[in-house]
Amino acid sequence: GTPPFKRNIASSHPSSVTDQQNCKYTPASTIAIDLSKKFSNHPAIIDPTKTYTLYFDGGSRCNPGIAGAGMVLYDNEQKEIWNGKQYISSNETNNVAEYTALVTGLHCARRLGIQRIHAKGDSKLVVFQVLGKWNCHKPHLRRLLQQVVEERQKFTWFDISHVYRCDNRRADELANSAMDDKVTGLGSGVIIDDSSFRAPSSSQDGSNSTSQEESDLVATSCASSECESRKNGTDTGQNVEEELCS
Repeated sequence: GTPPFKRNIASSHPSSVTDQQNCKYTPASTIAIDLSKKFSNHPAIIDPTKTYTLYFDGGSRCNPGIAGAGMVLYDNEQKEIWNGKQYISSNETNNVAEYTALVTGLHCARRLGIQRIHAKGDSKLVVFQVLGKWNCHKPHLRRLLQQVVEERQKFTWFDISHVYRCDNRRADELANSAMDDKVTGLGSGVIIDDSSFRAPSSSQDGSNSTSQEESDLVATSCASSECESRKNGTDTGQNVEEELCS
């Protein structure tokens, strides 16, 4: 069958989300994610002098809806050395999912011993907010942005850049797997038992309205029938996104 879209963003009009059946979003106080599982396999051998690449991606079906995140690490020879996927919740937004992927990916990379990292993602909103090129207006996204700042400061070298979706397929695949299976798996060798790490959280005081900027430059309707088909993986529609591959 047709694979489900990882990202189905409502239009820039607030009514497109809040007025549609099955699409109403009530921001949660926290995202419940189990980060305590220990893995028995040995991690890859990390050279702290080398730069590693983190590809990250998050998605929400119906936005808000079933949300997941995918992360994958490559060495300087473009060999995959680690991957992780994270189920977030049944009612979360795309932007929270994107930030979740970045925060968790950075944290796991640090726990593996990586000191130099270049993060790459297809969310212009997340990348440009981290770079300081775009302002971050939403209170809950400001808190997530602060978590990225805290994580990046723990590396000796950090950079982040935007890539097109066609160059982020592996992380997208992992995000979809998290949404399909509703499971979290942070890959071999990663032990998340650091009490200083806080799972990304959305806001009780954030507005439910979705501006054009914070819809991540995607415009598509979210009628109740479409939401149901997307959740079931049967949607045959097309995402309309500024950064489509040529």
